[in-house]
Amino acid sequence: MPIYLEYMGYSVEVPAGATMVGRDVTCALRFNDEGISRRHMCLVRSGDEVFVEDLGSTNGTTLNGKPLAGTARLRDRDVVELGSYRLVLRIVGDDEDQSSTRRESSLAELGAIKKPRASTPRPSAPTRASRPTLRPAERREHERRKLALDVTYASDQLELEVTTHDLSLSGVFVTSDVLEPIGTTCQLTILVDGAPAVSVRGVVRRVVERTGDDGESGFAVEFVDLGDAERKWLETALATPVVTMPFPRVD
Repeated sequence: MPIYLEYMGYSVEVPAGATMVGRDVTCALRFNDEGISRRHMCLVRSGDEVFVEDLGSTNGTTLNGKPLAGTARLRDRDVVELGSYRLVLRIVGDDEDQSSTRRESSLAELGAIKKPRASTPRPSAPTRASRPTLRPAERREHERRKLALDVTYASDQLELEVTTHDLSLSGVFVTSDVLEPIGTTCQLTILVDGAPAVSVRGVVRRVVERTGDDGESGFAVEFVDLGDAERKWLETALATPVVTMPFPRVD
């Protein structure tokens, strides 16, 4: 019997077994939303039955408007809400399933569907006046270099292995299909061949989301609180053809 999960007019058939839902990159159904825990809840399909379980999420899960405690069996048209996402379960008989009119999707595509934009500015986006560190003149003076470096990106929400573009003393652009909100503080660990890793603190200042063949998605990270050693390493990296130099000592 077809069993679908519906969200914003799209449907995905619930697969057999367990489907992890959350913010973590390992989740089969992933929503990039700070209101959702990394491993928020789990859907389990056994035959024609589907069960939902909250996995101790920070903000909880609701079932038909009531907080979900433990595990519950889902019925046709039950509504599951996590964060700002509203999922509807549809158990459809063969005579009801109008597949020609159903907008079917995949779990990955369902998680990437964008919610309608709010009419008010996102609270996480810092105002121009609140952006510290570098004056506009300094930003223009810093030369960019298209270096492809292996980097580990870590924030309170995510840990990713990414590559870089446009390295400068001001910051770096990292390519990633997983995007973080503007204003997120992070730690970048630059992995250098044959040399110790370089660790730099940063803040996400700009997010670029591409689709299809329009280019690479990612976000620009501005470096903050650079130490003398980190600054010296960056200056050397920007002037060196191949970045394999060791991390300098600062007395």
